[in-house]
Amino acid sequence: MNFQTKTIKTRKWRRTPLGVISLILYVISGIVIFILAPKGMFEKDYLTMWFGQDRNLFLLLCLLFNLNGIVLIILENHFNFKTIGNIIMTDEKITINQLPDSIVYNIQEIAAIRLYYNGYKTLWKVGATGNQNFITVMDKQNKECVFEFLLSSHDHKMNMIDQLLSFQKHGIKIKLDYLNPSGAYPNDIDFTELKLQEQGQPQ
Repeated sequence: MNFQTKTIKTRKWRRTPLGVISLILYVISGIVIFILAPKGMFEKDYLTMWFGQDRNLFLLLCLLFNLNGIVLIILENHFNFKTIGNIIMTDEKITINQLPDSIVYNIQEIAAIRLYYNGYKTLWKVGATGNQNFITVMDKQNKECVFEFLLSSHDHKMNMIDQLLSFQKHGIKIKLDYLNPSGAYPNDIDFTELKLQEQGQPQ
């Protein structure tokens, strides 16, 4: 059994000064395009009153701001993380490579693994970027190592689950947090065996 993936770091673009400015322009342009520009919305044509002959030019500028905002939101949704290393899981050990460090856990050293699951990368699901998934490895001295990783597809997800099931057979406890969408975990048949193990029921 072998599971490999990238370790990553999610970037909150919308919390940066550029992101805040872009979102403000996006909202303002949306108000102009969909509220102020259409005829019949108000008794007066406020854009003509404010900008005169430059009304259409200002409207075009707002349209560009709006399209720019849409593009940035889409890009952030799918590319809002950077790769900082990788992880390799086998039945013998877990190796976490994140420059400048490399951490190796032999299977005998691991007491528990906690999976914070958010989703895998797909073009067909809204918000499914594959990032913001976290694994916490806890050794038998209760020391923890947390890292964020990327799930690139459903097959990649199933590969991870198979590896975690293999760890369970070695007596390692698996803790699972299913976050996306809220409340879906009990109905996710992919995680059934892990769920049963967590609840203390026989496999």
